[in-house]
Amino acid sequence: MRLRGSTKSTVALLTALVFMLSMVCYLPLAQATNEGLTPEILEQASKITNQGDKTVLDTVYEANTGETPPPDNFEETILERTFNLNNFQPMEVPGPAELTISDVTTSSFKVSWPEAAGASEYKVTVSNTTGGVTTKVVDGVSTENPEYLVQGLESSYRYDIVVEAMGGSWAEGVSSLKGLVVTTASNTLVLKPGAPGTNGNYTFEPLANWNSDNVYEQFYTYQSDINIANDHFFWYIKKGLNNGLPAIKGNIRAFRLFNLSDKEEVELNYGTDEDFANVKENPNQWTQPTTINTGDFIVCCYSIPSGTCFSFEINLAKKLKPGKQYEITLDPQFRTAGNSPQYLNKVYHFKFTTAGIQDNDPPTWQDGAALSADGISESELTLTWPEAIDESGVDKYIITVSKEGGIVKTAETISPSYEFTDLDSNTEYEFSVQAIDIAKNVNEPLVATFTTAAWVPQWPEDASLSISNLYPTELVINWPEVADKTDFAEYRLYVDGVEEARLANQTYYELGGLNAGHKYSLKVVPYNIPGFAGAALETIVVTPGGGGLVFNFAPQATDKGESGYYYHYELVYPVDLDNLVLTWNFGNGLDKNLRQNLECIRLVEKASGKQINLDLGTEP
Repeated sequence: MRLRGSTKSTVALLTALVFMLSMVCYLPLAQATNEGLTPEILEQASKITNQGDKTVLDTVYEANTGETPPPDNFEETILERTFNLNNFQPMEVPGPAELTISDVTTSSFKVSWPEAAGASEYKVTVSNTTGGVTTKVVDGVSTENPEYLVQGLESSYRYDIVVEAMGGSWAEGVSSLKGLVVTTASNTLVLKPGAPGTNGNYTFEPLANWNSDNVYEQFYTYQSDINIANDHFFWYIKKGLNNGLPAIKGNIRAFRLFNLSDKEEVELNYGTDEDFANVKENPNQWTQPTTINTGDFIVCCYSIPSGTCFSFEINLAKKLKPGKQYEITLDPQFRTAGNSPQYLNKVYHFKFTTAGIQDNDPPTWQDGAALSADGISESELTLTWPEAIDESGVDKYIITVSKEGGIVKTAETISPSYEFTDLDSNTEYEFSVQAIDIAKNVNEPLVATFTTAAWVPQWPEDASLSISNLYPTELVINWPEVADKTDFAEYRLYVDGVEEARLANQTYYELGGLNAGHKYSLKVVPYNIPGFAGAALETIVVTPGGGGLVFNFAPQATDKGESGYYYHYELVYPVDLDNLVLTWNFGNGLDKNLRQNLECIRLVEKASGKQINLDLGTEP
């Protein structure tokens, strides 16, 4: 566009234009508090200063004359009559309040913050999360000063910081500030994408693109969508010379998993120390086995051309959902072994997206798959089944429990087993299990019925039979009451396996008509009203009188003493089992007690307590 008019009017117009520009630039200076200033005005003032006065005035000159560039003295003349735009410093737009971290050491740091309007004091919380456990090293400590010194920390650990303004807020109503810090370490390492031995000693797969970093964090994004069923994540680290096992356990607990789409942390199972019970170290060096499964992690130790390497894999197939964005974080305590370990010393972020699943086929059961139940009691049983098969991966199993009258319970699990603890006694239940894959396809159920055990009377702890008033021909048997008499019916007493009596409320029994010097087996069994028996209390007793027998042994035997109703002898020398003969001689020869005496001889395997049957022959 060309401006038409006289030279005087042109100069006047230029002067007015520059004056208006000067007012635009001057406005932020006059309004130091930013009151009444819009972001557009501040942006325009900043733009004029950044571009310099020359661009603005060249445009004005060309619009009026059609010539470019203007004379050398044109800008100076105009600017001297107004003011020099180059000397203008625009007001900065205030940013959001942030925490400031300083004086970071291996065991401490200082955190400070701008004062919040109206705040009477500040509450400071500092925490660390390792292995799924969050520990607060500063737990809501109050301070009136806008700074706090945190001490007593671990080297190369991540600490999350929250500062709350009590009774006040920062700009835009913000009442709490958050940040993180990583304490320092003497030796550090850097993880790079690549297979082991291809890009240094510390690598990870699949390949990922570096996004950005800062003092305490490193950000990567995996290059392609992750297939839940088939893709695996690995981190590799060169093996140190000593202390391999403590480093491995600590490294596992440095991993965390976040579902960014649903804004939640996904719980990981970090295993237990018992998972490493069979690891051999020589003297402190991991030698075998080569693979350990611990919780959701798989740790392998194997050789590479440049030495020995550990790999860490997270089994995420059952943790991830299709079409979601996730992030694995690896905290700074991840380290090598050895006497001078190297630490990651940064929080590494690995972001990825799971692929959408195009799967219309439900999971399948292997041939012969069936439900089974173990540990059946009056109220409990453990239901188990074989794992279902699915191309995209089984997400979970749905269990439905029914009894007469309808469904009484539903449950979900990712494992092929489930423990029930609140069932009714002596009740038939129908159990149904279905598998659901990641694409939400559901298969045909496995169905079976199981009946819980009937309630039976239980003895109190350490219950036993006792004998009183023991005479050659009579005695009294005593026992405690059952612990719970709900539905209790009676006690049944057995003598040498033959029922002797049934007693409803009595906890003793006078047994008569016995033979002197005779052994008797006694048993008391509690029964409930439906007729189900509890455990038996048993004992043996020998009535006094009749005189005891004394044996002389050949081969030689040592008398090992007496306990209860037993005498113990032990052969002195090893015997030839093929030619071993034991003989008992009775002075009266073949009398009426022969059969009874033979029945008193038993052969028992000492280790197992199992009785070996003997052929007693037939009476002559």
